[in-house]
Amino acid sequence: MKKIIVTGLALLLSGSALFADSADLLPARVFRFRIVPVFNFANGSFDEDGAYQTYGEGEGASKGYSTGFALEYGILDWLSLAAQWTPGWVAWSSADVNVGKDIAVNANGVSDLFTGLAAQIVGQKAPVKSGIFRVTVAPGLKAPFPGLDALDEYAKWKKGESITAANPDKHTLGVGGRVYFDYIPGLLDKHLVFNLYSEFIGYPVKSKIRNYSIAPILSRAAEIAAHYQSTSDGQTELGLAYYFQTGQTANPADPAFLAWANDYVYGKIDQAAREIAEQDVQFGYDLTFEFEAALSGIALDSSKRLLLGAGLPFTFKYSPGTAVGFTEATDSAAFTLGPYVSLFLTDHLPLPLQLQLGYTIPVTGKSSAARHVFALQAKFFFRI
Repeated sequence: MKKIIVTGLALLLSGSALFADSADLLPARVFRFRIVPVFNFANGSFDEDGAYQTYGEGEGASKGYSTGFALEYGILDWLSLAAQWTPGWVAWSSADVNVGKDIAVNANGVSDLFTGLAAQIVGQKAPVKSGIFRVTVAPGLKAPFPGLDALDEYAKWKKGESITAANPDKHTLGVGGRVYFDYIPGLLDKHLVFNLYSEFIGYPVKSKIRNYSIAPILSRAAEIAAHYQSTSDGQTELGLAYYFQTGQTANPADPAFLAWANDYVYGKIDQAAREIAEQDVQFGYDLTFEFEAALSGIALDSSKRLLLGAGLPFTFKYSPGTAVGFTEATDSAAFTLGPYVSLFLTDHLPLPLQLQLGYTIPVTGKSSAARHVFALQAKFFFRI
């Protein structure tokens, strides 16, 4: 069995879209519904020293398409509820990963759901009045949705069928929140806003490898197969076991022995797979900081029915890493730029609609995929 390279499987599509808006909230009794189609790809990664490395054949190049959703409601002018599902449903993905067999590998599935309550503390309509600053806090939690079962995927792998190698999210309870800070300097007729955003999500509950990724199972499978195929100790063990079970001397050219040896080795792998599947996974936490210079509400016509917006977010993400089984966690970081443009149609359609097109560009990082992300947001505003 060939060596299995699992780089990037655990984070194949995680975090491909993020609703990191400003501290401004919806008006009271207004809903905002978002649909977010996302396409992303990664042809390389940043190593532990921050150097970019292009993926070789079978080393983890990946691409995928997902659709996220969000629903927000303004309870008061300074208080909102939000449910945000991103990357949402990963309908299609593909990874160039060597799993010991010539089969297709993906990270399809659904992500977890973030729900939160956003309260604007400082702002024009907030409890603390200000026309220059806005401060909003949004405590929340991530509710886990069902993910893969690595033992089911292992059974598919044995049959030579395509497998889902990793989840598009962690599928365990997450607790934390977000903090937003806006500064409106009064330039460009107050269309220019500087935003600071941070998010912390901790994962206090341990998960199991079987609910996380098939990668540890396949790595162990490769080690076991190599032991029996390539080492004298393994060959000796096979010969002795064959003699004790059949009373015959092992002959590497005998088809009966080869079939027996294949079943024997897979029996060992099956046992290891069941044991590994029940080992713990601890995710630690995810931390995000973002700074953005944004323009919004620039009228393109005299009636202000078309409003232009644009922004340039600088985003830094950090995680202490995931402890899988007896393997210690390795921290990871990523720094990206995410320019976008938006067009707000206030009076041309039955519902006010804002379209936003963005492109996230990887700049540098540590132990992370250099992922490019194209995201289109369609935001619908309505009252009930």
